[in-house]
Amino acid sequence: MTAAMRAALALFLAAAAPVSAETPAPETGAPFEASYEVYIGGLKVGALTLGVERGGARYAASARMEAAGLASWLFPGAAEAEAFGADTPRGLAPEAFVADGRFGDAAQRVEMDFGATGLALAAEPPLRARDYDADLAAMGDALDPLSAAVAALAPAPAAAVCDRTLSVFDSRRRFDLLLGPAVESGGTLRCEGRFRRVAGYKDKHLRQPDQPFTAWFSVNQDGAATLMRAQAPTDFGHAVAVRRSATGL
Repeated sequence: MTAAMRAALALFLAAAAPVSAETPAPETGAPFEASYEVYIGGLKVGALTLGVERGGARYAASARMEAAGLASWLFPGAAEAEAFGADTPRGLAPEAFVADGRFGDAAQRVEMDFGATGLALAAEPPLRARDYDADLAAMGDALDPLSAAVAALAPAPAAAVCDRTLSVFDSRRRFDLLLGPAVESGGTLRCEGRFRRVAGYKDKHLRQPDQPFTAWFSVNQDGAATLMRAQAPTDFGHAVAVRRSATGL
């Protein structure tokens, strides 16, 4: 995955907050579909489309991310993913995740199975072993990236989108996203957050300070909030994710 697309994915997930046990997500018959664009330093570098269906205590999601603008010329690539699992009063419980990526001439397929005996990971071609790889047995209740995106981007009660922590495992790295309390302004919620590396990183990266980000959520007349914008500083200027369209709100 290119650096630009990794930054784009991290930015979308940086706005993620799981729905709390006290405030379960509303079930909707209509699927949620949305599209987003990502900019770094004012230049468009990526686009994401997300589709989510929830009902009968289940969820299923699909997503496509691709390089865009100048990045598509310099670092051509795209990735598609699917995930499904249980939609419980305590939050999402993923059962399976699969992602297919193409970056230049290279292709990668990753599958994660959240079975009763723990997380199983398979990849083709196989992932290169590293002495700082994350321990699969220690992943606990970490979500896969797409399930985390569902928790972040699909409509959720406004009281549940800020002031909490989300654990994510992307098949190589385990990280936490910590969001502070919501600040309301004109029907919009703003959350200040931090990206914290946990496992699967070199020691020198684990010692780096948490990375800040800001997320903004729009709130509809029924009190459901959806991510409309996320922003984080980078060495190349601010990375900004903006929602361009959405149905099923």
